[in-house]
Amino acid sequence: SSGINAEWPLRPGETDTTIADEMATAAGYNVDADPALCAAIQKHCTSTSCEYLWTLFNTMVAATLPLQSFSPTSVFKTSIEGHENNLHCISTAVTMLTHAAFTNLVRAGVEQKDLRTLMKEQMREFVETIAERMLKLQLDDDKELQKEIKQKDSLFIIIDRLVKETDYITYDMLEDNFPFTILRNSFRAVYENKKKEKSTDCDSALIPLL
Repeated sequence: SSGINAEWPLRPGETDTTIADEMATAAGYNVDADPALCAAIQKHCTSTSCEYLWTLFNTMVAATLPLQSFSPTSVFKTSIEGHENNLHCISTAVTMLTHAAFTNLVRAGVEQKDLRTLMKEQMREFVETIAERMLKLQLDDDKELQKEIKQKDSLFIIIDRLVKETDYITYDMLEDNFPFTILRNSFRAVYENKKKEKSTDCDSALIPLL
C-alpha cells in the first residue's frame, strides 16, 4: 500500500489504519488502540511467538494479582476511589496493552481473526484466571494464611473496575466465573471501614478537649 496519500508513503509496519488512528488522536478523538503505545511495542508484535508471549503476559498478571492482597498498601481508599499503591491502574494497563499488542498482530498479518473477537477471547481468559485465583483466596480454609491477607476486599474491587473499563467484558460474563455477592460484600466492607475510620478520627479529635 502507498498510504492514504501517495505523497506520504507508509513507514515500515504501518498501515492506512495506523495513519487514520494517529490523525484521529491528533484531532482529539478517542480510538480503540493508542497509536503511541502501538508504535512503542510494534517490534514485539511481529510473530506467532510474540503473540504467545502477550497471551502469557495477561495470564501472568492475572495469576499474580492476588498476591497483592498481602500488602497493606493495596488498601482501597474511598476518598479517591482508588488503591493506595495505584493497583486500580492494573485494569486500564492490561486493557490498553492487550488492545495495542493484538492490534499490531492483526495489522502485521500474524493473527487472522477479527480484532474484536480476539479481544473478547483475551479479556475473557484474563477474567477467568483472576476469578479462579480470587476464589481460591476467598475459600482457602488455612487460618494462618487468612491472617496474613490484609486487603482481600480491596482486591476484589479491581474485578468490578475491569468490567467497567472495557467493552469486552460484561457483568453476565463475570457472573459465570465470580459470584457477584462476593463483589457486593467487598464494597460493603470497604465503605463500612471508611465509616469506622471517620468515627475513630472524630474520637481522636475530641480527646484533647476532654
